[in-house]
Formats: sequence, C-alpha cells, structure tokens
Amino acid sequence: ASPFSPYVGVQVANAMARNKLIYAHATATVVVSASEGEGGTWAGAVEAVRLGLTPVFVRTGERVPEGNRALVKRGCCPLSDPQGLWAGILADAPSQSSFGF
Repeated sequence: ASPFSPYVGVQVANAMARNKLIYAHATATVVVSASEGEGGTWAGAVEAVRLGLTPVFVRTGERVPEGNRALVKRGCCPLSDPQGLWAGILADAPSQSSFGF
C-alpha cells in the first residue's frame, strides 16, 4: 500500500507516510526490535499508539533492545510469548466504531 509511484525510488519521508497506511490497515503491529527514539520502527509504533491505529505488540524478554522496553512504557502491549499473539489481538483490538465506521 503506497500513494507513491514505484518509480520515485526510496525516500525516507515517503516511507514514513506509507507506514501510516500500513499501520491503519493492519489488525495488529508486532515490533521485534526498535531503537529508542529513532528510526522508522520507533516512529511508526509511537504514532500508531498515539493515533489508536492498531494495537502495537512489542517483543519482550531478556535480550531485547532498550527501545522495546521504552515502547512498552509508552503504551505498547508487551509480547513475551508469540503463541499468545492472537489472544492479545482479540483482547486489545479497538472496535471498528472507534474509527468512525
């Protein structure tokens, strides 16, 4: 999903804008690894939480980057067991009415 022509090439601003569409269409977002305060993964996850676009699950556990822990502190859902992802999606997914439908 992208509003940009494939002939434009890779541009950071376009990728960030495209990410909004991806998050908005997703049932859920899973962050595997994020750098705190920088990069597209961090920015997309923070924005998705702020706008209520999709539940954002973040991998937690022993060997995860500090960015993952910081995202949980910002309201993302901790995900320590991938087997529980679907249950978490069902429990935390916003209702369609929250999007104005």
